[in-house]
Parts: sequence; structure tokens; C-alpha cells
Amino acid sequence: MYHSHPAAERAWSSDLFPQEVLRLYRREREIAMIVYDRGLVTAKDVEAALCHSLSNAAVRSMLDRLVRKEILTQVRCGSRGAFVYGPALTQSAAAENALKQFAGDFYGGSLDSVAEAIAQMFANEKRHSAAALETQSEYRLAS
Repeated sequence: MYHSHPAAERAWSSDLFPQEVLRLYRREREIAMIVYDRGLVTAKDVEAALCHSLSNAAVRSMLDRLVRKEILTQVRCGSRGAFVYGPALTQSAAAENALKQFAGDFYGGSLDSVAEAIAQMFANEKRHSAAALETQSEYRLAS
């Protein structure tokens, strides 16, 4: 049976990780969550943090795949040229991606239509709240 890394496990229900990370396959998700949890890491750092051991080559391969998917960033550092990996998605970028996905799913990709729908929802909510307050006031006066 698969058991995830303790740092990854505590964040399964967290809002800290972008949806793109949460949608990854199990092992990729575990690796991405380690990187997002720790900030900047090397392949050796990830290898040491994994619950079940993977070879360094396998870890590097998955890290490279996550870079190609634009989940992680990769920078060469130091005199030996070791790669350091970090999160590629910020909370604001993840929110923007989610909003675009929502617009695509429900509003034909139009962010203007989403904004109009939200404005209409607020207007309806205000009218509903005002009507409820008026009804409460009339009830109190009648009592």
C-alpha cells in the first residue's frame, strides 16, 4: 500500500497547493508537494524526503517532467552546476488558472460573462437581504 510523505499527507486537504499540483498522478503529486512545501530543493533533498525510496535518476526524471509541465522551475546553481527546483505556480497564478477554467467550463471562456454573473448574484443577494430585513421590520411593528 502507498503511504505519502508526512509533509505531503498533512497538506492533502490544504488550500496551499494549486489545483494543478493536486491533479497530478500520485508519485508526481508527492514530489511536487515536497517542493511546494519546502520551497527550493535539489533532487537529493526530494529523494531523502520520499516515503518510499526512488533512485536519484528516477527522482530527477520526475522533477524534469514537472518542469516540462510548468509545475516546477529549474535553475542551475553552484560550481558543480546542480539543479535546484522550486514552485512555478503562485497562489495568484493558480487562482487565475482556476478562474479561466471556470469561465471555459460554464461561460464559453468569457471572463466578462463571469463578471456579469457575479455582479448579478450580488445584486440578487442584496435585494433578497433587503426584502428579508423589511419583512422582519414589518413583523416587529405588527407585534
